[in-house]
Amino acid sequence: MPTGIPYCDEVLNVQAGCTKIGSGCKNCWAERMTIRQNGMAKIRGDQDKWSAYSSVLSYNTATGKATGWNGNVVTFPERLNIPLKWRKPRTIFVNSMSDTFHEKAPFEFIYKIWNMIFDTPRHTYLLFTKRPERALDFCHYMAAYWRGPKAWPDNVQFFVSASTQAEVDKAVPILLQIPAAVRGLSLEPLLEPIDFGLISQISCPTLVEWTCGHKGVAFVGDKFPARRGFGGAKDWNDPGYQTCCADCGNEQYKMNIDQIIVGCESGPNRRPCNIEWVESIVEQCKEAGVCCYVKQLELLKTGKKAHTLSSYVETDFNKFQAHLRVRQWQRKES
Repeated sequence: MPTGIPYCDEVLNVQAGCTKIGSGCKNCWAERMTIRQNGMAKIRGDQDKWSAYSSVLSYNTATGKATGWNGNVVTFPERLNIPLKWRKPRTIFVNSMSDTFHEKAPFEFIYKIWNMIFDTPRHTYLLFTKRPERALDFCHYMAAYWRGPKAWPDNVQFFVSASTQAEVDKAVPILLQIPAAVRGLSLEPLLEPIDFGLISQISCPTLVEWTCGHKGVAFVGDKFPARRGFGGAKDWNDPGYQTCCADCGNEQYKMNIDQIIVGCESGPNRRPCNIEWVESIVEQCKEAGVCCYVKQLELLKTGKKAHTLSSYVETDFNKFQAHLRVRQWQRKES
């Protein structure tokens, strides 16, 4: 279905249901939407949709109202044929109402998603997860069972969602083992400052594996930022990135992050996101030659009372501060 998400054309939900596992999950948008759609389906008498959504929600026994996720996942295999009918190329967000790599989503079903992606190379698919370790397990599953020439489609852009420094530190080493054509981080909601330079050789020993033999952090902070570019590679073992070793200037290494999405939290009970945190992300990406996409910002306006300010979420790119009007996107090679 069409979407208001600015970096994609369509949302394709072939799963529903999730479990809150990260700090960014507290005010889950997908959970609120599922509760809402479940209620609308009941009012409209749509028994199939009501039954499907009811199976992934918990209920208050006293009031009968849905209260949130119950940890189950339901799949909609009949929707896997929808992209086949779209003739023109589209960018498709897969499973905005779930996590494709949730523990309750069987690899056999994710395998069917892969078949859909391989059968429609004209489209670009965006996969977001808070479970990169299970995505890596799926890579091993595909290596054992996939019979095609390549187990990871070139038209997949893979993102790990994180909101804090600790979550980024944990996610990056796993993300960099995923053989996607484009690998990225979705820092939304951003809940604290993130310093990619803190990802050290101790916390991430395989972050960079230079062909010259040196090891270190390459995402930001090395001595040759001007020689970085917005490059990427289709193969995770391809050394053809435009960057340099901080020790000797060697240009070849095996791993990189291609894309960062950043934005504040929105919706009820949203938590603060200081503009300085976003500015830091934009600057780090600029120094590293990594595409940055600023999705939405928390800005200030004059409050109802005199001499007071209140915050609001701004999604209009043209109303961002000039230095934060940054919406770069890493495109796959054709």
